[in-house]
Amino acid sequence: QIVLTQAGAAPEPTGMNNPHEEFSLTVYPNPPQADRVFVKTNILLDSEVLLKLMDITGKILYETQLPYLLPGEPVELDLTGFPRGPYLIHIRNSGVQQVFKIMKYK
Repeated sequence: QIVLTQAGAAPEPTGMNNPHEEFSLTVYPNPPQADRVFVKTNILLDSEVLLKLMDITGKILYETQLPYLLPGEPVELDLTGFPRGPYLIHIRNSGVQQVFKIMKYK
């Protein structure tokens, strides 16, 4: 089972805070420690965010849709029960798409 948690109140529907601000999305720690990784963005993503966990072949192991991502507020991804090995975390919304490779050692 994967548990995603996100703190904070729902954002105002304003789009990306500043279109001139440089966007960054991070997944940390990598490699995961204690079976948890976090996804964090530096700007508001106020349209639906699709988050997928996939094995290295692209098979979807877990998928969820979040209504938004708040800047600086991490979303927790619990990898408990998944075997050691490489995984892909795919994050997408209307303006952003990124894939991160992580390695689970425990």
